[in-house]
Amino acid sequence: MLLISDGADSCAQRTQADTVQTTLDRLAAAAASLLASGVRTYAVAFGAGGSSQSVEREQQLAQIASSGGTGDVILAPDGDSLVQQLAALSEAFISCEMEVDAVNSEFDHGTGKLFLDGVAVPRDTDDSGEGWRWTDEAGVGIELRGSYCDVYKAGRLQNVTLEFDCVSSP
Repeated sequence: MLLISDGADSCAQRTQADTVQTTLDRLAAAAASLLASGVRTYAVAFGAGGSSQSVEREQQLAQIASSGGTGDVILAPDGDSLVQQLAALSEAFISCEMEVDAVNSEFDHGTGKLFLDGVAVPRDTDDSGEGWRWTDEAGVGIELRGSYCDVYKAGRLQNVTLEFDCVSSP
């Protein structure tokens, strides 16, 4: 869950601090409920900071983020920083580890070849941090590493293909 707020109280009827606190408590409780269901809540303070109102707003958003399991509020004083913060946050959600669907036990996993949009990716057999590797003994999980992970996270790929040679019969 992503909550972005400029901190302004846009409800014309609100004039009492306890009404704002009640709303804050309700939002923090909702974030805690989402967290109990496995959904974390991120809070972004959007707009210029530095005033006592912005400090109070950041503290309120930090309470929601804390209840939502993510800790501190994310600060974005302007549009450019908002774009940067959202890009960084979205990159953190994209994993370079994936499971391979329906791997046949007759395949020789040692001969597996990975292609990104038809381009061969070297297998990282020496743990250099560049290429791809198996993440488990069963050969159903792979991880893209280094620049290949960066390309994957950037969303510039159309196809990830894994090819195997068949196990030869004795």
